[in-house]
Amino acid sequence: MLNAITQLLGSTNASTTEATAGPPSRIEEDSFGAFSVDEYRPMKVAIIGAGASGIFAAIRFRQYIPNVQLVVYEQNDGIGGTWYVNKYPGVACDVPAHAVSRQLHPKVSRSYRYTYPRFTIDAAFQHDWSSMWSPGSEILAYIQGVAKKYKVEPYVKLRHQLTGATYDEDSGKWNLRIKRPAESPSETLEEIDDWADFVFCGIGVLHRWNWPDIAGLKDFKGIMVHSADWNLGGATWEDDIKDWGDKKVGVVGLGSSALQIVGALGPKVGELHHVVRGKAWIVPSFMTHVYQEKLHRELTSSVVTFTEEEKKSFEDPARLLEWRRSLEQVMNGMHKITLKGTPEQEFARNVCTQHVQKGLQTKPEYTKYLTPDFSVCSRRMTPAPGFLNAMCEDNYHLVDSPIARITPHGIDTEDGKHIDLDIIICATGFDTTYRFPFPIVGRNGVELQEKWTPHPTTYLSICVDGFPNMFFSNGPNSAVGTTGINMMMEHQVQYAVMCAMKLQRERLKSIEPKAEAITDFEKYMEVSSVWSESVPSWYKPYGPDGRVVGIWPGMSAAHIRVRCKITNARVGSALHHFRTLRYPRWEDFNYERVDNTSNRFFWFGNGMTDAENSTDKDRKPLVVKAEDSSEPDPGDAPYVEVPGSFNVDEYRPMRVAVIGAGASGICAAIRFRQYIPNLELVVYEQMDGVGGTWYANTYPGVACDVASHAFAEDIILQHDWSSMFSPGAEIHAYFEGIVDKYQLRQYIKLRHELVGARYDESAGKWRLGLRCPSKTSTDGFEEIDDTVDFVFNGIGLLHRWKWPDIEGLGDFKGVKVHSAGWNVSEGEVESWKDKSVAVIGLGSSALQIVAALGSKVGRLYNVTRSKAWVALPSVVGVYMAHLVKLTEEELKHLEDPEKLMAFRKDIEHAMNGLHTLTYPESPLQKGAQQVTREYMEKALEVKPGYAEALIPDFSLCCRRLTPTPGYINALRRDNVELVRSEIIRVSTHGLELADGRHLAADVIVCATGFDTSYQLPFPIIGRGGVALSTRWTPHPETYLSLCVDGFPNMFFSNGPNSATGTNSVLLMMEHQIMYAVRAARKLQRERLKSIEPKPEAVTDFVNYAKNYFKKTVFAEPVKSWYKPSGPEGPVVGLWPGSAPHLYRTMRSPRWEDFNYERLDHTNNGLYWLGDGMTHAETMENEDRT
Repeated sequence: MLNAITQLLGSTNASTTEATAGPPSRIEEDSFGAFSVDEYRPMKVAIIGAGASGIFAAIRFRQYIPNVQLVVYEQNDGIGGTWYVNKYPGVACDVPAHAVSRQLHPKVSRSYRYTYPRFTIDAAFQHDWSSMWSPGSEILAYIQGVAKKYKVEPYVKLRHQLTGATYDEDSGKWNLRIKRPAESPSETLEEIDDWADFVFCGIGVLHRWNWPDIAGLKDFKGIMVHSADWNLGGATWEDDIKDWGDKKVGVVGLGSSALQIVGALGPKVGELHHVVRGKAWIVPSFMTHVYQEKLHRELTSSVVTFTEEEKKSFEDPARLLEWRRSLEQVMNGMHKITLKGTPEQEFARNVCTQHVQKGLQTKPEYTKYLTPDFSVCSRRMTPAPGFLNAMCEDNYHLVDSPIARITPHGIDTEDGKHIDLDIIICATGFDTTYRFPFPIVGRNGVELQEKWTPHPTTYLSICVDGFPNMFFSNGPNSAVGTTGINMMMEHQVQYAVMCAMKLQRERLKSIEPKAEAITDFEKYMEVSSVWSESVPSWYKPYGPDGRVVGIWPGMSAAHIRVRCKITNARVGSALHHFRTLRYPRWEDFNYERVDNTSNRFFWFGNGMTDAENSTDKDRKPLVVKAEDSSEPDPGDAPYVEVPGSFNVDEYRPMRVAVIGAGASGICAAIRFRQYIPNLELVVYEQMDGVGGTWYANTYPGVACDVASHAFAEDIILQHDWSSMFSPGAEIHAYFEGIVDKYQLRQYIKLRHELVGARYDESAGKWRLGLRCPSKTSTDGFEEIDDTVDFVFNGIGLLHRWKWPDIEGLGDFKGVKVHSAGWNVSEGEVESWKDKSVAVIGLGSSALQIVAALGSKVGRLYNVTRSKAWVALPSVVGVYMAHLVKLTEEELKHLEDPEKLMAFRKDIEHAMNGLHTLTYPESPLQKGAQQVTREYMEKALEVKPGYAEALIPDFSLCCRRLTPTPGYINALRRDNVELVRSEIIRVSTHGLELADGRHLAADVIVCATGFDTSYQLPFPIIGRGGVALSTRWTPHPETYLSLCVDGFPNMFFSNGPNSATGTNSVLLMMEHQIMYAVRAARKLQRERLKSIEPKPEAVTDFVNYAKNYFKKTVFAEPVKSWYKPSGPEGPVVGLWPGSAPHLYRTMRSPRWEDFNYERLDHTNNGLYWLGDGMTHAETMENEDRT
């Protein structure tokens, strides 16, 4: 049998003539293959490269491909790839060493050959790394040790260089041309041919290095060496440089290699001149906290050297696995750093900036080179241990002028200077265009280089149409930006092995991706990430504005759904990459059969397995279990007629998820419990406590800016507020009290962050993804899923704050804090009594902070480019009429509920009478402007010019009214200065202003607000895979601010167009909540699967709001949070009308504005009426009155 198949396919050592022999005779369609289904044909696999991926591939092909003939061609003198070649000073890994280790297991169950390989873990996880960033020699030893352990070395042919590969379409084989040491004594090298059924190309992208294109490069008389070709003759780089103690060394470049070289050479040479052509981020370890927690010791730097005791502890496999999982947890959680505008990106910028500032305290002038304008991760993150220390040495000199030419004894720079040098090290990187240094010729004589013009295109980064039976590791668009490359390579190898298994198992001649599959992959290559920025990097070898070809793409929801079929995918992340490659989509490939038959199941063979042809082989059945988690399609259910066999009030179970335990979430939890029977309720809150914005915001002076007694919810009308504008701590305590009074803590899950929500159309349910504390680890997190019938989103608007976009903000050496991220203790604030404090901003938070800090600091600057109306409280007359003062004794009479309600009604009456302020020509607008102007001018007479500087030329209410009388009082103080000037940049010790002044500051407080674009910090995917962020582009659209077409069973509080400009937000929220509760009740009562607004109802509301705002002050071209897209943009922050208008509008839902789906398979809209009875009628002791 083997001989027959060998003759059919041709010998693996066949000549070109043998390989191109004619096709075999046609097989009759009704015949069977004369072989067992698992009697696998011989397969020759050639692996190109014996680096990390090549060695791993050799192990896997040996494990999973039976009857394999394996060869690994390596052009260098040893195993290790880039870790064998790169021997420059300081060469090291730039991901944690324990994440470099591979996942390997030598034992493979035969059953896996019928499904997919399952990769488990064994001793290939190295435990005794010397440090976090292990040196290259240690990594090389590890790779070579793995090759030895898995007995790969006999298959590796060293000094065998691939010089060309041509696919032979007749035989389905690759003809490989190999240059190797000659066997003949008269020749040094010779070329041979080899043939392979399958080629795995593992040479990656780091194999073609570049000399810089600089005039005079060959004129230099000293030592010149490239980092990628360190060949100075010593056994180690330390031997090479032992005589450089008095030498002048120039290092050209600012990539990973250059920074490692500078860090290593700095203390070992006479002078070090570092020539840089750009800027780079230097990152600390984002895993320092993991190392500290797991090692139980404090770390003074991000360079961790393991003690012998620590290395020994990792000999415990469970401890080692837990350690690695901790690292991967952090690494795989860093993907949002790569997304522009995320808090994680901003956090990374701040951390990196602080790291550089701290490291360059003695040379702050160098900071600008390491805090670029572009985002962290736009270029590869570079930990560069030792580099900052080297920069601070006296012998380090940074050269930022380009090199004009290289002279025999140094360099001339474009700024006219000459630098004498004894040694030049060019750390100028590699050719990352993915142009292989040899021709690869596929079908129809097309070269891969031609195919990849103008840029490389692949299927999932691993293969190309027209080049069958060839797969890549580290190919175009394969790298993941925030984790170890080895993990990515493992999955690429796994994918290639599964394709080779299919090629062998199904007796295929060829396997290659369909052209349309590659087109689909190309279409979804765009991603909103930092890599799209105009920054030169190896990710974009065709220029700063060229196509990203180095990084795995973030794909659209449509691609995930249509091509990759991934659920809960981390788009563009490492985990997304891993999951995408986990199971091949065989429908995306084209095939040719070895046998001349059209029957696709010819490979089933004779209906037997190999074991059945032998008496001594295991013939137990191979069972693959699969759990069917799909829900039945209602369309397959039997059609039902009325009446239903249930009572009309026999309510089906309903699971409701409330997102957020702030004011609206707490109120919603109460109302859903009160009005929804047979309810399973859960409230997810990402923070450590309840209260929402009142839990998160703790800045000085934080308080409500509406009257306290109107702020309270109807659920609990509190009487004993301490002041007209109660402080934040008091408001937070108020909500804590509500939670306890209504026994809500049992339903609230703290530290549970919603990370995604997807509507399941077949089930009519929402699938929620949540990040929460791990149940198996006390200090880790895990992601869990939940499925609910109804979602109430109560996270509101004030949850995504932002730093101002001011140059140099990260350079500031003093205390820098944001009002929304206040992390300064009261004790520390007390220490500011002799400090200069700059408060940036003129919104509510800024005014409250100035009012609170004015008397507590040495000097206070309120810096703003804006103007604002600082209004008298509209309800001050009500308070004075009822209470005169807000003392405990005089408030005691408000314990009487009737007096409290009368007081609140008077406050609301005053507030609700302000709405005509929003009409530009109304008498109230004109009169209020005059009164407020007179108030501000009178109050600020002691500070000439301040009133003029503050009072704007736009109408009252264009921006939110700010009734903060304490602010005016603060401005009157001698130590408080209003600064009306643009900030040009932040210096290390203050602010540089457009008017030429420099304000020295010890503390900067940024009260610069929130992201009010209503783009939620997690994906919400509705019908048809449409993301809410997409639906809300270019701006949000809703039905009555509550819900959106295409997103059934989901309602909002504090959504777009919900706020009222002249009253308490809590009153608005109560009406929104009751509307949502009514919708949920209808969903449950009428046995509906879904409820959502009609598109035309949404359009009508949008058009109404658009036309309404044209006649109001909000149409004025003034920047405010009401119009997040700009001064001329649509108003999306406010309800188009007054507060009472909103209340009346939402009191009685217009159910005709909604579309519905029924839970039961019936056309009768009254099926939910049931059997004509109520539940009480079926029970003896129930009240039936």
